Parts: sequence; structure tokens; C-alpha cells
Amino acid sequence: MTNEYKLLVEGKYESIDFLEKNEIDFFLKKELIVKNGNSFKVAFVGEIITTENSYFSLPKNFEKTDENVELFKKVLNEYRNFKKDGKTLLTNNTFVVSNTGDIKSEKFYFNSLKDYFLDYITYEFIYPKKRVQKHSTSPMSGGKIDVFSTMKNRRQKGPGITYKTKDIINSKDWMLDDIYWSVINQLSQRYANTDDLRRITELKDSLNKEGYKIENIDISNREQSIKDINKCEVGIIHQPIKSTLLNYFKDRSIGEKYSINVFYTLKFQYVWEELLRKSLKENKDFRNQLKERFERKETRMKWFSNSEELKLFTADNGIKKWTEKEVGTGIRIQYEVDVKSIPDIFSEHENKRFIGDAKYYQDPENSEFEKEFRTYNTLTENRYPMVVFVPGVKTKVLQTRKEGDLELIIFHISVKESIKDSIENSNKTIEKVQTLIYKYTDRSFQTY
Repeated sequence: MTNEYKLLVEGKYESIDFLEKNEIDFFLKKELIVKNGNSFKVAFVGEIITTENSYFSLPKNFEKTDENVELFKKVLNEYRNFKKDGKTLLTNNTFVVSNTGDIKSEKFYFNSLKDYFLDYITYEFIYPKKRVQKHSTSPMSGGKIDVFSTMKNRRQKGPGITYKTKDIINSKDWMLDDIYWSVINQLSQRYANTDDLRRITELKDSLNKEGYKIENIDISNREQSIKDINKCEVGIIHQPIKSTLLNYFKDRSIGEKYSINVFYTLKFQYVWEELLRKSLKENKDFRNQLKERFERKETRMKWFSNSEELKLFTADNGIKKWTEKEVGTGIRIQYEVDVKSIPDIFSEHENKRFIGDAKYYQDPENSEFEKEFRTYNTLTENRYPMVVFVPGVKTKVLQTRKEGDLELIIFHISVKESIKDSIENSNKTIEKVQTLIYKYTDRSFQTY
């Protein structure tokens, strides 16, 4: 399998010689690599397929093996829709590099068309520019009265009023709504999260109840789809949808396609935290017992030379309440801020507990970890072993910091082993960590 991929390792500098020029331009534009002379640093983990090659970048401390590629493919699949602060971390796109050099992804088109569909098409679905005339003796909801046609039709058709209504059952020559729905339906299978799928399905069901006839049709013939879209005239409110659909099909038929299924390095740290929580047996009840201790208020003071500086600072930082005191030639304020820093891991396994932070960048030899050492230990009354986990090849204790009763154990933790335990729900990592904590802590083993 390694012959199928050019294997890379995230965070390492590699020679740039094997990348084609168009690949280099694309990787740099999408911030997938950081260039440094004739070499570059890989800034992603996951899979990229270009028109020239296939690449697979493994996390730091992974060896370039088939087994590791298969393991991390499972991570990519399991955390495909993982979110942090409401945002999906995983980039899972097909990009098209057009003849003009523009780069747009299928996901870009999905998001645009989905927003149209969910935001304002909910009350006015796409329909032909020309309205259908209907002469009726009963009022028609959603129709506009045509006075001239009413007088004409009364002579020909008898009593009633002529309305101009939407054509919600379109002719076979007017296929824009079917094309629109088919594109959304197809792309949602690749890029929609659970909430997107629910909202899209609910809207489709409500449109069906209103009498709209929307069908899923074959859109594999790009040229034919473009012709069918161009035949359909729409009003101004739906012109952006028509233009977006045209651009989508045009971009599918030209340029070079690159498929990306990766975590950017800056985002993978959050996935790493989640993987460690699983492998180190995160316990929600244990977390909830201590959660309030970490949600605290902190008093701060700041001095300003004039009231304009004070107003600017409080407005920029969202500070609503403060007290003022004249100090020297200026003003000093005192205010409170919410501090919600909380450890990443609250572990409990076989009645043994510890609290830990998962790092992905810090160099443990040059990091003080003051927050974990002083703040976290103090807030938990120094009751539980406090641990910091830094990625490594092998799980081992790097050092233990002590000062009075305060204690912090700093681990190198095997990236491969902990990810494998997370995916397979096995216990190798947690058992090693607990054994090592027992050897390196002065706390009574029974208290955690």
C-alpha cells in the first residue's frame, strides 16, 4: 500500500523535490505546507489526492507504515464531523483548480446552495419567472389577482377571478428545481452534518405537503445540466441560485481536481484531546463533580492615562461593570472576568482517578506548565494526581515537579498506542499510565 501514497509525517521538514509545481502552488495556497527554502514543513494530517499523486500525512511520532495509514484512516472517518465551538474541524473537500487559477471546493458550493435552500427558499421555493394564470370561483392563496385577465376570462369562462400563481408542478422543459434539489441531495451525502440533514429533510417534506413536485434526477452529464439550467428563466430573487448552479457544473467540467480529507495541524490538537479522553477513560460524572471549581471569577486592575483610553478598552473587551479610582495623573479600574479554564481529562478507571491536560505543541523540556502545577492543583485541593501528556513514541514519565505539597507528573505518551486504544476501545494506555502514576506520586494511591 505504501506504493499508493507518498507518506509524510506532520510537523517534519521534508524535501520539496517530489512535489510538482502545480501541487506546490496548491499546497501553499491552502496552507497545507509551510515552505522554508528547498524544504517544507507538513501542516496537516490525513489524505490528499492530486492529479499527479496521492499523499498521506501521519501525526507526529508515527512511523511511515501501512498499518499506521490504516489506523489513521479510521480516525479520519470517525471524527469526520467532529466540532469545536460549533465548527467542523475536518476539511473533507474536493477542490477544483480552474483555468484562471481560482480554487473552489464542492463543499463551498454545498454551503452556498444549502444556505439558499434553508434561509429564504423555505417560504418561496424556486419556480419559473412566468406565472401560471388560473381562473377560479374560490380564493387562491399565494396568487395575485390579474384584473385585465379577470374581465376577459369572465366573458369566456364565466364568474370568478383570474389569479397569477406559482407553477409548483413544472413542465419537463423547466427542470431547475429538480436540478437544484439533486445537487443539494448529492452533496449533502458528503458534506452535511446531522443538523444539516435534519433541516434539509424537514424542508423537503414540507414542500411535498404543499404540492411541490421535486424529483431527484440524473445530473451526471455536466454539459446537459448546463444546457437545462440555461433554458430556465427565473426572477431576480432566484438568480443567485441559478448562477451558483451554473458555476458548480462549469467547475466540474474544467480544471484539475484535488481531493482533501485532512485535519489541519492547528485544529488536530482538539481531535488529539478527544482521542486521549477516550483512551484514558474520561469520566463525565467525575468531571461534573469538579466543574464548578474551574468556572470562577478573577479580579483584575488596569491603569489608563485618560477616559478615552478607558472607554476604548472596556468596549473592545466587552467589560460592562467596573469601579474607577484616580491614581496619579490617570484612572485605575477594577473589574471581574469569568475564567473557565478546565483540564482536558478527568480519568477514572478501576476506581483510580487522575486529572490531566493534553498538549500537542509544547516542548516539555522548556515548559513550566504553571497553570497545571499551581492553579489546577490548588482548585482541586491537591487531592488528585495532576498530569500533563505530551506526544511521544513511547509512554513514559519524563519528569515530576514538586514544590511543597504541589506535584505535577509530565508524561510522554505514545501517540500510536493511545490513538489505537481510542479507536479499538482497549486499555493498554490507561493501564500503563496508572502504573507509572503509582510509581511517581507521593499521594496515597487509595485517594484517587
